[in-house]
Amino acid sequence: MKTKIAALAVLASTLTACEYFQDVTIPLLDFTAPTAWTSVYFNGMHQDISGGVANAINYEMSDPNTYFLIIGASTDNGGSARVDLNWEVEHFCTSGDLGQIKNALKVPGWATQSGNVGDQVSNGVWAGELIRFSNMANPCSPGWQWVASTVYWQAVAEDFHGNQSSHGWSRVVHYW
Repeated sequence: MKTKIAALAVLASTLTACEYFQDVTIPLLDFTAPTAWTSVYFNGMHQDISGGVANAINYEMSDPNTYFLIIGASTDNGGSARVDLNWEVEHFCTSGDLGQIKNALKVPGWATQSGNVGDQVSNGVWAGELIRFSNMANPCSPGWQWVASTVYWQAVAEDFHGNQSSHGWSRVVHYW
């Protein structure tokens, strides 16, 4: 538990003063969609960042005891109003030649900021979920082998004029 709290404290202090965001003024008109981003963060840095038209993240986590943060973010030159972080966990189990997928649906996360035309706001907002594979319970039925767990997530970005974009589904997988 102390490790999780320490990880959250470091992440909060690092990401609060996010080097990727800056203050902007909300324009009167904006017809351009924001950029949606996904990122995986651990060991004090972003391990992979993907946004816009770039391919989604496909990352293998070798140590199931490592806490990692999945992030969904939105950036926009006229200010980002909201980001939704949609995520789920999928487990793969086998028994002989048979395979089985077990889904664990999660509640989506989000972050917002308020503002009106002419207000100074951040050009970005982010939402994250702290995860550790070793905290997951074995989802497999008796006699089945737990082979892999995969976290999938997507970011949906929205600006102050209702323009939207999405990015993902990114994934982090651990093979048991």
